[in-house]
Amino acid sequence: MNARELKALISLLDDSDREVFGNVREKLVSLGPEVIPDLESVWEGTFNTELQQRIEEIIHHIQLGEITLLFNEWIDQGAKDLLRGIILVARYQYPDLEEDKIHQFVGRLKKDIWMEINHSQTALEQCKVFNHVFYGIHQFAANTTNYQAPENNYINKLIESKKGNAVTLAALYMVVAQSLELPVYGVNLPEHFILCWLDKSEITRLLLGKTHTPVLFYMNPLNRGAVFSRREIDAFLMQSKIDPRDNYYTPAPNHTLIVRMFNNLISYYSREGRPEKAAELSALKENILSRIEGAENAE
Repeated sequence: MNARELKALISLLDDSDREVFGNVREKLVSLGPEVIPDLESVWEGTFNTELQQRIEEIIHHIQLGEITLLFNEWIDQGAKDLLRGIILVARYQYPDLEEDKIHQFVGRLKKDIWMEINHSQTALEQCKVFNHVFYGIHQFAANTTNYQAPENNYINKLIESKKGNAVTLAALYMVVAQSLELPVYGVNLPEHFILCWLDKSEITRLLLGKTHTPVLFYMNPLNRGAVFSRREIDAFLMQSKIDPRDNYYTPAPNHTLIVRMFNNLISYYSREGRPEKAAELSALKENILSRIEGAENAE
């Protein structure tokens, strides 16, 4: 579609005929992100609030479609890049997110920890150093005053405020640790998301499905990375009357963490009477789960 045709199409956005508007909206959404600058230009040049609302709706649907496609690509590539996944979650709410700034911060945090850590240290010693830099120097912590806030699920807000929930704190911890070749992974406990530090000598055996006990110790991302053992998980499950499962003790795949973020957001917006946002997030989550299932069935 050339510039003249696009301009003519956009000029129909304020048509009073709902059917005409519906057709125009559908066409513009199908054209994708490249039409957003033209739509924003029209929005800025009008005082018609109804037209502005229509443009905002169209831009949002375009961006939502783009996020869906990017998540599909992420999954098709094996969902290995956790930082990419959590950035995509943040882009749902902050579509103009400056991703370079996120990467730059992660790089600085990685360097700060790298300066203090060395591979001659034991796993516990490395964990202690990591926690000192992550929680002590950089002052990351749980947002105890507003733990349910949606902002706690977005990596950009975590970096900005240094406050988050268990999932985002664990995600950032994992991203940096793994970039330093430290064997830190997430564990998807019911009601909690924790971290585990694996025995490097057992990782290959774990990938081959030949071991069930590769974990050296566990860490609580909400409590400054405090170390604990399998016994504490046993006690928690018993107290909560939850039957133990292997996946409550072993590393969870990256997409599990992303789904957990979406569940947090869906729960929040449902409670706050925002069904439209809850529905959008549910659709994103279900798309991820179905895509993962399709990939697993294809193997």
